[in-house]
Amino acid sequence: PLTEEYTETDTSTGEPVVVQYFERVKLEYRASAPEDGRITLARLGSELTQDRSFQPIGPFESTNDRLYIPETGHSLALGFKTFWESNGGAALFGYPISEEITENGRTVQYFERARFELNPDAEAAGPAVTLGLLGREALQRKGWLPAPPLDTTLLTE
Repeated sequence: PLTEEYTETDTSTGEPVVVQYFERVKLEYRASAPEDGRITLARLGSELTQDRSFQPIGPFESTNDRLYIPETGHSLALGFKTFWESNGGAALFGYPISEEITENGRTVQYFERARFELNPDAEAAGPAVTLGLLGREALQRKGWLPAPPLDTTLLTE
């Protein structure tokens, strides 16, 4: 955890929501929700990309390797598709809101509640797909945590 629990006001409903930030997620507790849905992941993927535009793609027939999501007009493929389907899918992560893109030298894909990242060292250092540090990034944007140091190796041509 990066914060203790505290109460925020949901700007769309005016409802008080108890939240707690973790490295990769922000948990929300809504007392007014049905018991089995009171604790959920916040929509940090959508929140942190609200100033960006990810163009939807044209619909296609899904295959074993690639899945089209009509709700957002985006798709899932290969490792990200497998990870999404094996770990809770839309119920946990929401739908994809981008296609796979490259950020800071890594292949990533944004979802309503997460960012999947392809781990280039997967064979030696763990799982092929990891969750991005969206909780940490959200707190950095709030000024509650210092920004990460600039990686100058990414600036070379």
